[in-house]
Amino acid sequence: MLINDTNYDETERFLSEDESEQKYMDESVAAYNEKHKHMTHEQLITRYEETHGKTAKWQKIARYEVKPHQKMTDETKKVLGRLIASAEDEGELQRFIEKHKYILTGKASPAHHGQICIPKPNLGGKLHPDFLIAGLDSAGFWWYGVELENPRYRMFTKKGDPTKELSHALRQIEDWRSWLTQNISYAQDELGFLQIDADLPCYIVIGRRNNEVLDAETLQKRQRAVMKRDKDQLLLHHYEWFLDDYPTLVEVKRSATEIVNNDVLPY
Repeated sequence: MLINDTNYDETERFLSEDESEQKYMDESVAAYNEKHKHMTHEQLITRYEETHGKTAKWQKIARYEVKPHQKMTDETKKVLGRLIASAEDEGELQRFIEKHKYILTGKASPAHHGQICIPKPNLGGKLHPDFLIAGLDSAGFWWYGVELENPRYRMFTKKGDPTKELSHALRQIEDWRSWLTQNISYAQDELGFLQIDADLPCYIVIGRRNNEVLDAETLQKRQRAVMKRDKDQLLLHHYEWFLDDYPTLVEVKRSATEIVNNDVLPY
């Protein structure tokens, strides 16, 4: 059942509970149709109930819900900036983000109706992404995996090849997707990852901008090449991305130290 001019009124009740939610629908008709084109009437009802927390499955992840539309204060940005500039490994940053989950969800999965952030989810006992996050909008849940690597690493070598650390992160993402492909029903029904797809879009956050040895233009091209090979299901960022006012592919060598010291703070 797709939305069009003739059946929109019939499906409107599946999309919103009141007129105010309808006003802020963030999915276009085309996007909604594409995401739901193979779903039956009964499946749409089930999806609506999942999206609005009316099923037992929802209760399995309800404790990981993050209030949307939160923004960092200037002081929190400065603390994070100094941590990015000085951290010896990703553990310090992971712990900070776990305490301030909205920093990650606001950047990686912005959504009007809600956000989910699960630190170190257990995928089959052996795989543990740093975070599994989801944005909730009128079309349902949009899930993303997040891998944090050491802020002291680089993305690419002088020759423009992925570093061994970036290659390791890419292999981990392949492992997550492989597990989901083989266990998708278990992930959705038993773990409560409602509507998650096996072809999980992912973020890798690695290194600082001023760690890189490539010039900005070459770096940008190499990032794009890696993402294209992943069919645009992957985004690569340096840690300064958390301080930017909106997601960017690459910013020319502006480090966390410069952002903080010069008070060039976003928002």
